[in-house]
Amino acid sequence: MKDIFEDLIKDALAPSEEPDAMLTQKILQRAKGEESMRKPSFRLTTVTAAIAAVVIATGGLTAYAAWNYLNPEQVAKEVGDKKLAKTFQGEDAIHTNDSQTYGNYTITMLGVVSGKNISSLVEIDDNGKVKDDKTYAVIAVKKKDGSKMPDTSDDEYGDEPFLVSPFIKGEDPLRMNVFYMGGGKSHCVVDGVSYHILECDNLECFADRGVYVGVLNEQFYNVEAYHFDKKTGEISRNEEFTGVNALFKLPLDESKADEKAAEEKLDEWKNGADADDEEETKSGKSLDDLSVEKVQKEYTLMKDGVKTFPASAYGELLTMKSSYKDISSSVIFCPKEYFKKGEYGTQIVSIQGGGENIEIVFLCERRENGQIVVSPYHN
Repeated sequence: MKDIFEDLIKDALAPSEEPDAMLTQKILQRAKGEESMRKPSFRLTTVTAAIAAVVIATGGLTAYAAWNYLNPEQVAKEVGDKKLAKTFQGEDAIHTNDSQTYGNYTITMLGVVSGKNISSLVEIDDNGKVKDDKTYAVIAVKKKDGSKMPDTSDDEYGDEPFLVSPFIKGEDPLRMNVFYMGGGKSHCVVDGVSYHILECDNLECFADRGVYVGVLNEQFYNVEAYHFDKKTGEISRNEEFTGVNALFKLPLDESKADEKAAEEKLDEWKNGADADDEEETKSGKSLDDLSVEKVQKEYTLMKDGVKTFPASAYGELLTMKSSYKDISSSVIFCPKEYFKKGEYGTQIVSIQGGGENIEIVFLCERRENGQIVVSPYHN
């Protein structure tokens, strides 16, 4: 036990302007004799209490503050991704503890990892190809005043949305953000802290260019949040923006940069963005030209494409894809934009069309039990 105390105190007193983000995890692990944990324990044992006193007394508040967060491995476990959790334990994972505070929110970048087949979740593109070469970044959001972020089961959940998106130096964030980069997000709330796992196509090939992660308290990208310098390609925060517009430099390994692969990936993303724009403009109708009743009566329900989401999806971005004949349609939307708090019913969220005057219409129903049901129809 004496040796453990000496090691722990030595770690706590180690001189550093920026304490190791994993220090507190190591303290808890050594104190409990564990190699890994699912959740950090906030009930201080004699050992951890003694170390906490040393850390506070020596001004090591940055390391102490890390106890308020789960580590990336624990966040991955919380969302049910055991494979990703194991990956965050590996040598290729980069752990950070970089925090920024805007308004009443503190945003913290906890870690990032990239690679092939590192997640339990599998994405399949429209051609049936598995896309498993991904980058994952873990972000924590907490309130500065100490109040808790609403849990996924709370009525207030969704009232405080957050968009987490990668940006690439040299590319306008308006046209190159998470919606075009194979993006997705997993989310959980633990002990009043909101955790977001950003998923997107592998970004390591851009490591020498510079890759950022932006966090906004909005559902969609806001052009007022960041400045994009067309000459230098630099992306920076708009200091006059009144909301949250955190911006982190993603610590990627520059030895893995690949200019050829980067250009190919940009072409792929831009072609996808252009295709989405084209699909949205092909249909000659707008949302005002159709009614829910007309769609349900005169169009054909594509039963295989119907998806049901839990009540917690009310404030989340939902992605829907559907195909009919030569049309592959996709839509990204947030139910909160269509239904006020306590409002239920059915709304048209998208109309997309193609050749032969074919149209695909997405209806979103919010039921009184909170469930969200999205249904595609074709004419």
